[in-house]
Amino acid sequence: MKRLILSVLFLTAVAPLVRAAEAEPDGCRACHSEERFRVQNKKIYDYYQDWKGSAHDLAGLSCTDCHGGDKTKSDQPGAHAGILPQSDPKSPFHYKNIPQTCGKCHQPVLERFVKSRHYAQLEASGLGPSCITCHGSLDTKVYSSS
Repeated sequence: MKRLILSVLFLTAVAPLVRAAEAEPDGCRACHSEERFRVQNKKIYDYYQDWKGSAHDLAGLSCTDCHGGDKTKSDQPGAHAGILPQSDPKSPFHYKNIPQTCGKCHQPVLERFVKSRHYAQLEASGLGPSCITCHGSLDTKVYSSS
């Protein structure tokens, strides 16, 4: 009986949050999940498929949380406004910016990473490994040095 009461209380508390998340428009998902992207832009379609069900998806993150843009827009120019190509040094996915982009959510890991030889090499020459070298952009594996 105690479990039932706790379950009902939990569901009562969580239900409004789930409804709010479902009600929030997500133009990224609306377009990039369409089958036509498999042909038009397979790379983006595959990224979406990798993201779907990933730790980032399950945590409620949208494409715009990392890439920028405006997920409330349904037109391509509006939705993609402010997204920079990876080659642009101001892009959150320019190779030197990846640690700070990931570090927005993974602060303790970033604090350790900036003290590493990898970070020093990345900053000095741009040839050092970053977060995605080992983890990929959507990988949920956690590697340990031990």
